[in-house]
Amino acid sequence: MKVIFLDRKTLVYKDYAPVGKEYEIILDMVLIQRSSFKLNKTSIETSIGDIVIAKNDVFSYIGILESIEQKDDHSTIIRTLDFREI
Repeated sequence: MKVIFLDRKTLVYKDYAPVGKEYEIILDMVLIQRSSFKLNKTSIETSIGDIVIAKNDVFSYIGILESIEQKDDHSTIIRTLDFREI
């Protein structure tokens, strides 16, 4: 799976990153849907509030970037808010 980052105002491509085995996508009609992805990349050219698109062979996901956390193991954890929650 890979994640693509787009500028929220212009939809211009900003960056992409491969997703590791650790990710959580919350799909619930009642609860606020916040998801997280562990990316196999240390430097990501994106900003809080940008659009995040996750895609693999089975499904696609669109969210808004809420936080970026650099880890010591040369990975990055991002947290997103489901696009429909805005």
